[in-house]
Amino acid sequence: MVPLVLRARRALLCVLACVAFASALPLASGIPDLQAQAPAPELAQRLAFSRNSVAHVVNLTTSEETVLSGYNGYDASRYAVSPDGEWLASWRLITGRRWQLSMISMVTWERVELGEFWAHTPTLSWSPDGAWLAFGGKPSDRRRDYNDSELFLLNVETGLLRRLTFNRFRDDAPDFSPDGRYLVFTSAQDGYNRLHLYDLVTGERRLLTDQAFGYVPAWSPDGQRIAFSSNHEAFHQQIYVIHVDGTGLRRVTFSTADDLNPIWIP
Repeated sequence: MVPLVLRARRALLCVLACVAFASALPLASGIPDLQAQAPAPELAQRLAFSRNSVAHVVNLTTSEETVLSGYNGYDASRYAVSPDGEWLASWRLITGRRWQLSMISMVTWERVELGEFWAHTPTLSWSPDGAWLAFGGKPSDRRRDYNDSELFLLNVETGLLRRLTFNRFRDDAPDFSPDGRYLVFTSAQDGYNRLHLYDLVTGERRLLTDQAFGYVPAWSPDGQRIAFSSNHEAFHQQIYVIHVDGTGLRRVTFSTADDLNPIWIP
């Protein structure tokens, strides 16, 4: 229990410490380095999430839930720690749907401003090589469209902005696969918010499942499963897990409140 509390404390302290675009940029070359950081697979069997502004943990093996007493709930999707643990990327609301994207050094507390963007659902995900941030944002000609957004990659060293999708519907909340090749994200391509996969090498996308809605997905460290929130079976959003091949859909929380922002933990 001690490692869990320490891990949760670190995440929460990072939070406390701490998208239409000025122009829609054309597709640029370059993808995250798939060989730069090959992660060792980990079999994570617990998910942390927020319910009624309180942090909870659910064990996927036993279904046991634990309340992290003393910790307020937090929107972890708006913060992301770099793979080397040295930087915290974060969104800061300016006004309306306009957000400031920044990086804060976890060593010197230096703040690096990465730019102002417009976003409907301001999430963040680091590539495994630590070079790119993935997020959903609003192109300059669609800032007033409530749901519309596209997928973007931002190189944190060069400032290169790469636009991945060119649609007239919602594509947002991307999360990198552990090998850096894929993004899982929410898309309203068929009129419903469902989970899709985007291949960063080929540019192809595919529907993960049509059996559930999907919000703010999180890829497991072993690369085999994806956790997400959905309200396709209940009024309130609940936490679900699915295999990356679209099989094994499983509901893991059963509450009368919204369960949001799942995070995989050991």
